[in-house]
Amino acid sequence: MKNLEVGKIKIIDIRDYHESFKDPVNGSINIPIAYLNRNINQIPNDELFVVSSSSLEKNIGIRLLRQKGFRVVGYIISDSNEIHKKDNSIKMENNCC
Repeated sequence: MKNLEVGKIKIIDIRDYHESFKDPVNGSINIPIAYLNRNINQIPNDELFVVSSSSLEKNIGIRLLRQKGFRVVGYIISDSNEIHKKDNSIKMENNCC
């Protein structure tokens, strides 16, 4: 990622709307995996970074994007349950001290 020009990378969030609403990614284009093929024309022809909620979702999304000619340069799997656990543990530490 260090060698890539950040201005040319677009973030595609393929999580469901209810998941991406809870944990938004600034500057991303949110197209859930179920609507990805239908809305493929909304994705700019730049290098893509994919945000997904599971390995399966990531694999399907990246495979579809690559079949359509997009260049996927990276991904992240955002598990909202883990994020909530971290938030809860931080709140507990702040409350007890």
